[in-house]
Amino acid sequence: MKISKIQVQKKNKQRYSIYIDDQFAFGIAEPILIQFAIRKGMDVNEKDIKKFLEAEFHYSFYQKTLNYLSYGLKSEQEIREYLAKLINESQKDKKEEREDLTVESDLRSNQIRTNSTSVQQKPFNYASFEVSEILVEQIIAKLKKQNLINDLTYGQAYVRTQASINRKGPRNIAYELKAKGLNEHLIEDALNEYPESLQRENLQILADKFIKSKKRLALAMQKTKLYQHLNQKGYDRTLIQSFLDDYEIEVDQDLQADLLDLEGQKYFRKRSKKLKGYELRQKLFLDLKQKGFDYDAIQNWLADNESMLEE
Repeated sequence: MKISKIQVQKKNKQRYSIYIDDQFAFGIAEPILIQFAIRKGMDVNEKDIKKFLEAEFHYSFYQKTLNYLSYGLKSEQEIREYLAKLINESQKDKKEEREDLTVESDLRSNQIRTNSTSVQQKPFNYASFEVSEILVEQIIAKLKKQNLINDLTYGQAYVRTQASINRKGPRNIAYELKAKGLNEHLIEDALNEYPESLQRENLQILADKFIKSKKRLALAMQKTKLYQHLNQKGYDRTLIQSFLDDYEIEVDQDLQADLLDLEGQKYFRKRSKKLKGYELRQKLFLDLKQKGFDYDAIQNWLADNESMLEE
């Protein structure tokens, strides 16, 4: 087989279309063309073609992976998943590349013309070339050698970002790192970037912001929901409780009294249809207690509304 033509591609001037025996064979990047001194008139066999294609895939995948990494650090698992995606798309891309080209010969023909003499010959199936796992491992190894893949560095950076920007707790961060392929040892080392002092600072910021939106709840309910919120953020329960023991919620007593009266009136209208006297008082007490109101405040409200309850 002989390379009969090399043509710059229309859509990408850095890629070349290689024709073998007047038929389009494959596209190749300029660095690979130079690396193997591929030229018109060059005799090639299937072994040569496989060598060219392996180098082409390695170069193409490596460049795309570098571009992927340019958007931010990635874990080894994320890189492997990205390479797997590239492999799945590679055959589709090659097919589209062939369709975009204008070829001078009938691509469906199995006729290979040599010195103006037609010879029936089974052509090399370029589309059947598959990227091997060895090629993927070579790219991974190269990236590791260049320190572009380092799961510890990635984990540490991820912890710092999630702690300082999203204020997530260590438990949630650890779960996310595990999903990204880091083992327990690396996760533990990475979480050293998140000291307890910073966790407490974040708890303070999260608590202040959360409580501002819960002022129309009873004080006890505010505390309950705050605990749940911080727990969902992924902080250690013991640390949350320790923080809340010292955390003071500014209480608007007038607002709390208005809220108690509002809830009390609502439950009175609901319960008084079926209950009277002692049973009504007990049910109202339980309703208001479940809403998080203080025991003494509820008793005072019941006393203040004694005449209403006696009707």
